[in-house]
Amino acid sequence: MRRRKKQITALQMILVGLVGVILCLLVLLLISYADRLRSFQPKEATFQYVAGVLLEYSEDTTYRSEDGILKIDDGAGENETHGNPILYKEENKLTLTENMLLMRPYESSVPERVNCFTTVSEKGGLCTLTLENRFTEIYGGFLFNGEDTYIFLEEVTLEFANNKIVLAPLSYAIVGYQQYVEFYNTADGEYHLVGLDQVDVTASFKRGYSLDLGKDTIYTKDGEALLYSAVDKVNAIKMGK
Repeated sequence: MRRRKKQITALQMILVGLVGVILCLLVLLLISYADRLRSFQPKEATFQYVAGVLLEYSEDTTYRSEDGILKIDDGAGENETHGNPILYKEENKLTLTENMLLMRPYESSVPERVNCFTTVSEKGGLCTLTLENRFTEIYGGFLFNGEDTYIFLEEVTLEFANNKIVLAPLSYAIVGYQQYVEFYNTADGEYHLVGLDQVDVTASFKRGYSLDLGKDTIYTKDGEALLYSAVDKVNAIKMGK
């Protein structure tokens, strides 16, 4: 005798449909969340310096990071640029356009990752790192992208050739080994791009350590060492709400 196939009831069909809808919503939410992590809207006027050129953006600009490329949509079209920090007019803060390593040699030898589109502000030596609705506070140190870019979270003295320049907190420097140095100083809001002729660039900290920015080497009382450069292999810094 043949068995009769079990009939699917209307209730079961409704449940299957609801499960399908919920799964679709979850997928959309995950896509939306991932997109938010890859994009950033400052909602205020910003600017960048790229290879000696000042680029200014309106408050409606959207920054997007895709496969290491920074795409900028200012409403008039989308452009691509190098991932130099996003700067703000008349505010001592900046936003990262790539993942960077946070290093605090006087506290710990273990680097931490600070994720792309984290905004860093500074007041009285205290730096506040904010990403979406989470934040943390730190004193001093520096950020390093593992290649050529340094953001200083405390005052440093930059030296190359016969130049000695004091950089205020949240200033940054980008160095091509013995070829060029570009730096932005928050003390006066001035940007400089300087060609080098087989000249090293160093940054000295008041806490007693220094960096060779071309060789990516740190010098402390215990000796010298190459800076860790595998940005995405370290744990992200912990933030609270």
